[in-house]
Amino acid sequence: MKRNKTGGFFAAAGILAVLAGSQAVLRSYAAESLADKQAYTVSGQEECSRLLMEVVSSIREPGRHEFYVTAEDSEPDTLVIAQMFPDIVNISNTKLAEKKESGHIYMTNRIGLEKRPVGETCTHVWENEKLEQADCLRDGKERIFCRLCGEERRALLGSLGHTDVEGDSVCDRCGARFDLQKKGSRISVLYRFGGGEERLPFVCVDEDYGGGMLYALDGTLPKAIATESASERFGTLKERLCWWLRTDFGNGISAYRACLGTELLDALGLPIPEEEWKEDMELRPGLILKKPETGEPAEKRSWSTGDIQIRTVGGIPYRFRCIDDDYSDADSNYQKCALFLCETVIRSDIDSTDTQRKILPFGETNNYKTSKAREWLLKQTDADSGLLAVPTGVNNAFSGRTAEGDFEQFVDSGLLCHALPFQFAADKIFLLSVEEALRYREDLWTPEGGMSPFDRGYWLRTPVYEEDADGAFSYGKQIYAVDLKTGCIRPARVDDGSMGLRPAFCLPQA
Repeated sequence: MKRNKTGGFFAAAGILAVLAGSQAVLRSYAAESLADKQAYTVSGQEECSRLLMEVVSSIREPGRHEFYVTAEDSEPDTLVIAQMFPDIVNISNTKLAEKKESGHIYMTNRIGLEKRPVGETCTHVWENEKLEQADCLRDGKERIFCRLCGEERRALLGSLGHTDVEGDSVCDRCGARFDLQKKGSRISVLYRFGGGEERLPFVCVDEDYGGGMLYALDGTLPKAIATESASERFGTLKERLCWWLRTDFGNGISAYRACLGTELLDALGLPIPEEEWKEDMELRPGLILKKPETGEPAEKRSWSTGDIQIRTVGGIPYRFRCIDDDYSDADSNYQKCALFLCETVIRSDIDSTDTQRKILPFGETNNYKTSKAREWLLKQTDADSGLLAVPTGVNNAFSGRTAEGDFEQFVDSGLLCHALPFQFAADKIFLLSVEEALRYREDLWTPEGGMSPFDRGYWLRTPVYEEDADGAFSYGKQIYAVDLKTGCIRPARVDDGSMGLRPAFCLPQA
């Protein structure tokens, strides 16, 4: 979500607005002279402080910014801005007017400030540019740069690997045949025609035919499929069947990029010369497919702790850093892979628009498998990611917390583990568990973010242990989170809008 204008989430003067994460409703009162300004009206000091936090946290562009606040029975206190935003300087607070109405006092102040995009204080707005596109077998290269301060970083994009969703032995991405095939090997080819589509089973009947491999349809097709497709063609039935086989069928199959030609076969799977075709013969197509290229493996990467990957989540590029080059999941299942953790906390208002604030909660309950957080990550991640699917089922709950202010020095004894029934789930992008948070304690506390009411911490996927009336575990309303403000791992309500997402993923290790 990109925000280029201060206060873009709030209604202008004279319009009602709701502050996310609070019960406060902005009143409609505002000075008429501010109708063309960025002006907000609040009731009381608490609402006023919350408004200042939200407006300032929404500023992305460097330079001078001004907005107006009319406070009912209070006056804006800009000290909170200086305390919470180190990149905001030269703050001014000028009282412009005071008005009594219906027993209340309304004070209008002009708030001015300067956003400084320098060094580590810049709240980066990242954009990415692909320098070399990754493909099935080769790594790509990408750079990411902040459009505010110009900071630039580079990263490798791992090779994507071949994929074959159709099951036709042809890579959906590049069209290569990469699986070892031999006589008797079976494939499934999708044939799309004017009246619909049909999945057709083929079997290899000859490993060396016409420069490729010959596959025969396991069965026959209704002749009507061919005659209807060729109904507008002139000529004899034989000529129309020939056109259908060579053109319509050959171009309409999912394996067309690897197809060297088509044949009409007899019951034994032998090609029938065209001059011997008869109008009453059965329709059994054959495919000549390229021989597989099995000798060129995908480029292998050896990832080291500290390596950087750039991945797009929710339409925004984020940096992910390798924090473990020999990863095993929380259930101690070992795969040869490297774990990467996002360097940014994705704010809970990621799906907000300029006119509506939308908060992404953890979920209805603390069950990660059915959570809204998991659902969002699965939807927003690139399909062709090259990431490994790792087990993410949650088989332990915890009780307790770590002490505030301990950060990475926390003591594990504050958390008590409770075993749960086995739960299966596997994801390519996921949230860390409490067990993983304990293991990677040094990497928990320094992500980008934590400067707004929507990313003061981030969710883990481990539930807080609760029991029902019978003493059995019950999914409830509390989930563990890393609190960046207080420096502890603690329970948080599943609807706490101040917690964001800090996703992780795994890449195969050479």
